[in-house]
Amino acid sequence: VEREVTSREDNHYIARVHPYSSVDNVIAGAVLTFLDSTGTVKAEAALRESEGRLRVLLAELQHRVRNTLALVKSITVRTAESSSSVEDMANHLTGRLDAFARVQSAVTRNPDAGVHLIAIITDELFAHAARDGEQFSITGRDVALKPKAAESLSLAVHELTTNAVKYGALSVPQG
Repeated sequence: VEREVTSREDNHYIARVHPYSSVDNVIAGAVLTFLDSTGTVKAEAALRESEGRLRVLLAELQHRVRNTLALVKSITVRTAESSSSVEDMANHLTGRLDAFARVQSAVTRNPDAGVHLIAIITDELFAHAARDGEQFSITGRDVALKPKAAESLSLAVHELTTNAVKYGALSVPQG
């Protein structure tokens, strides 16, 4: 017989009872052994807890990937609707996905701190080779955005910057 038992002090043992046989193969009693498994039991409990946390993290990751892919699909559909050619779509889609990648990088860097609006604007302008102090300056109070708001605003800032590069102040070196 083998059983797991716990002492009053919360120590864990594997208790085994085996028959004791004499030399002439007659059962003459029993042998009782206790194997201390306290460390093993605690390690197994910690492992089960870690596996549970891992399952939760994996579910969260899958949820975020699905949301990200839905947003990429939405960006692709909107870009296709507003593009006049495949080349035009490829250029716009690349720019929008790059802008989305920049904000995702900021979101994952420190998720609890939020994404700073100034960083979104600066990163986007630098991506278009705008020169700080010459072509733009940013003043005002910085705002920390939640990830969803940062995603939406980064795409809007990308569109505004792209228009400024094509038609506005960023279309000329002195702009």
